[in-house]
Amino acid sequence: MASELQGTWKLAESVNFDAYMKAVGVGFALRKIGNATKSTVSIESSDPEAVKIVTSSTFSTHRLECPLGKVVDQQTVDGRNCKTVVNWKNDVLVQEESWNGKTTSISRHVNESGNLIAELRMGDVVAKRIYEKTSA
Repeated sequence: MASELQGTWKLAESVNFDAYMKAVGVGFALRKIGNATKSTVSIESSDPEAVKIVTSSTFSTHRLECPLGKVVDQQTVDGRNCKTVVNWKNDVLVQEESWNGKTTSISRHVNESGNLIAELRMGDVVAKRIYEKTSA
């Protein structure tokens, strides 16, 4: 895993996140909480063939630990039961979630300014979450 992704990141900016949550089926009340919450994401890997992503907020903590390229069962923060796979694609960590015939993706990379960029896609809806590094 690219070392620049590893560490702890605090949400600094969110663009179109409500539309994304709505597209994946998140209800109104949970979307309000999601929009108001400033989450922290921790990405680590002690094994080059696996990844651990922990997303924390005052509302909840969600852990995803999986080997790269292997499909795992996952329950998302909003309660969806998904089949999830995480892979490297052109220096981008890509997480794909599938449930009930639907698919969404979350791509993560570090930009030229040193921020973690998470791009969330559901159909033609795209959201962007920008995180600043708080620790290595």
